[in-house]
Amino acid sequence: YLKQSYVLKTDIDFAKLIENGKLEKFEPIGGNKFAFEGVFDGNGKTIFGAKSEISVQGSDSVFNGFFRYVGENGVVKNLTLENCLIKSNHLGIDSVMEINNLSSDNFPKVYSVVGGIVGVNKGLVDSVRFVNGSALALGSTSTKVVSVSPKSTVNAYMMNYVVGGIVGLNLGRVNRAYVNGLGIPSHGMTTIMYMGGIVGSNKGFVSLSLNESSLSDSSPSMLGGICGLNEGVIENVKMSGDMATTDG
Repeated sequence: YLKQSYVLKTDIDFAKLIENGKLEKFEPIGGNKFAFEGVFDGNGKTIFGAKSEISVQGSDSVFNGFFRYVGENGVVKNLTLENCLIKSNHLGIDSVMEINNLSSDNFPKVYSVVGGIVGVNKGLVDSVRFVNGSALALGSTSTKVVSVSPKSTVNAYMMNYVVGGIVGLNLGRVNRAYVNGLGIPSHGMTTIMYMGGIVGSNKGFVSLSLNESSLSDSSPSMLGGICGLNEGVIENVKMSGDMATTDG
């Protein structure tokens, strides 16, 4: 686990670092086995132009954020991300089913989860801003034929997307978060998407937060100005802007 504490002393422009050959690419903080369990104090500074894509195959989920995974003791605070692009890309699983048994009730479910600041949060995210950035969950549901003899089988699974301007999946606390100019590119017709201006799916606590972005998608979505799917507590929040979804 990453337990150290950090204070950001100056603004960082990742685009310029890469352009000048001082950095090859940005690697997100934390991951499947290495949750961030320390304290990251952004000190009111801004990080510009970070771009990240995490692609995973054969797992039940893929998640990404500037911080991929913040653990129960982790704290991310006083930080602004601007003009950043964060992607999660699920490349599928190898599950095979007989075509006669195929139905939406028994499809294996997999998840592509993305948050602008944190992919999965079990700790505290406080006083953070995501401005003029994009969060994008990629992947696709599969019903690809594998064999036709002696039995017809398909590679089958159902993709579920979770997208949040600040946190993809929140199992902890999000306080004093601000989002403006959030870009969530259209996903077309997808299976299930939980999309929220602050949090994609909330099973924790969200408070004192403001989303000033408009949200839209053409997929059958659970779309919320603050949260796409809420199974936790949300209080003292505000959303201003338009919301539109073709279905859902």
